[in-house]
Amino acid sequence: MLIARQVNRKFTYAHGIITIVYTDGAASTVNVFLICNDTESAQAAQINDNTYLFNIESKCACPGKCIYTPDESSGGLTGGAIFIIILVSAMAIYAIASVIFLRFVKHEQGINLVPNRNLWLQLGHDSIHGVRFLVARIQRRNTYEEV
Repeated sequence: MLIARQVNRKFTYAHGIITIVYTDGAASTVNVFLICNDTESAQAAQINDNTYLFNIESKCACPGKCIYTPDESSGGLTGGAIFIIILVSAMAIYAIASVIFLRFVKHEQGINLVPNRNLWLQLGHDSIHGVRFLVARIQRRNTYEEV
C-alpha cells in the first residue's frame, strides 16, 4: 500500500528535531520525526486513515555525529576490471608480437605489418555499408543502391 510519494516532501528543523513530511498529492500525509539521541529507537503510529507518524531516535539525527565512511575492503579491483585488464593486455601483446613476427621473420613492410590486415579492412568496409543502410532506413529509402 502506497501512503505517500518521496517526490512530495518538506524538510523542517526546529528544537533539534528534523521533520520530514511526505504527501501523496491528495489527503495522505506521513510525518517522520528524526530525533537526536544516543540510544536508537523507532515508533510508528497511524493517527487516522490519512495520517501516519514515525518517530526515529538515533545519533545519526544529530549534526556531525553519524558520518558515513565507505567500507575499506571495497577499495580493490573488481573481477570485471581484472578481466578487462587481462583482455587488453593480451590484445596488446598479440599485436606487438605479430608486428615483430611479420617484420623480422616474414620481412613485411608498411601496411602488411598489420596483423590480420584483410579482416580489419573488411570490417571497415562492412561498417561503412552498415551505416549507409541505417541512414537509408532512417530517411525512409527502402531500396539498395545500384552497383
